Amino acid sequence: MVGDPVDLPNNCGETFVVHFNPFFDKNIVQMGVLFDVDAERFRVTHVGTGFRVAGGDTIDDAIAQAAAKMEHKGEGEVRAVLDRARATLAAA
Repeated sequence: MVGDPVDLPNNCGETFVVHFNPFFDKNIVQMGVLFDVDAERFRVTHVGTGFRVAGGDTIDDAIAQAAAKMEHKGEGEVRAVLDRARATLAAA
């Protein structure tokens, strides 16, 4: 995953980056679809698994959304999600 590293709470010592959403489709935004993840310009993603933490219309918004989500979930739940993501990748 190519992007700029971000420091998130409860990151379990893992690396997360903020980057342009490779699936961004400006046509979705123009149609007024508000809750489609492909309408987010930027995403925060876990480097090792590609797990999408959160997204937003701006880099700052994506980071703020990810930080709030990680803070709310806590390190135990974050670690569990990363473990499931790794298991899914291993099974593929």
